[in-house]
Amino acid sequence: MLNQYPARVSGNQQKSVRKQGNNSTIKHDQRTPNLFMTAQMMQAQQSIGNKAIQQYMSSMYKENEPLDQQEQRHDKIMEESMENMSVEEILAMPPSPEKRNREVMERDLNLAQKTIDQILTQYDGSLEEVETYFPSIKVRFRLSIIEVIDRDTPEAYVHIKINPERKVKGSKAKRKEDERKAREKLEKVESRTTGAHFFSRHGAETTRREQRKRATTGETPDGVRGRAVDSSRFLSSAIELEVLQRAEKIHDVTKKDVFTFDLNYEIGEGYRVRDDKLVKTKRVTAVFRNGDMITLFPVIGE
Repeated sequence: MLNQYPARVSGNQQKSVRKQGNNSTIKHDQRTPNLFMTAQMMQAQQSIGNKAIQQYMSSMYKENEPLDQQEQRHDKIMEESMENMSVEEILAMPPSPEKRNREVMERDLNLAQKTIDQILTQYDGSLEEVETYFPSIKVRFRLSIIEVIDRDTPEAYVHIKINPERKVKGSKAKRKEDERKAREKLEKVESRTTGAHFFSRHGAETTRREQRKRATTGETPDGVRGRAVDSSRFLSSAIELEVLQRAEKIHDVTKKDVFTFDLNYEIGEGYRVRDDKLVKTKRVTAVFRNGDMITLFPVIGE
């Protein structure tokens, strides 16, 4: 079996240890190291490919290299090899060793995260597609936990654990692009209806300072003067777009022009009238006129 972290000396490999100051170095036998039996080499070739094997073997040993440097170099080679591999090839590799120190567990966690990120990129950020790989990822990296947290919300992420823990969200670039698209769509929908202000006054582009100012003086984020009221904004444009689409479905079914509903996750924040305390909320109110959305805002307080 091909060890995941073959920087450690194993099998019939010949070695001798000698001291140079405070550094231990390994002097390897000049013969070709017997790391792989024929069957194991064939398995390795099928798992990670001949090119990766050749790269790994050619850089396996350097005379008189300190152990810590050797391990770092070999880990880097392994990670670089995996970057050029498909998800299927990575998951076909032998599982991590049963006995691991914290450093090795952290390394496995990093590799598991990179694998999940690769799947997310391959499937356009879909956590549902990632879930189909959970059994294989868990076995390959010997994870104790791999699960989706906050499912069906924009804040959903993959939680993985060995002993260290890690949260893996969709790629940062993907989330940024989703936010941009949501913002453009909200602006477009709002511009179609005279008097609509769900984005210009309650969108994530507004600031806490602007919302607090409205709750104190009555001036809205878009510069309209009025009376002081509870003032709020959505946490992201992606969240607001999802809430808007849900409100439209409710309106289509109930035909109600004004209604309030709850989400199962926090969607906004804001301030009560003349109160500096920031409040988070899962509740939202929607207002329609002649079938068009006029406003949509997170409800602060009861």
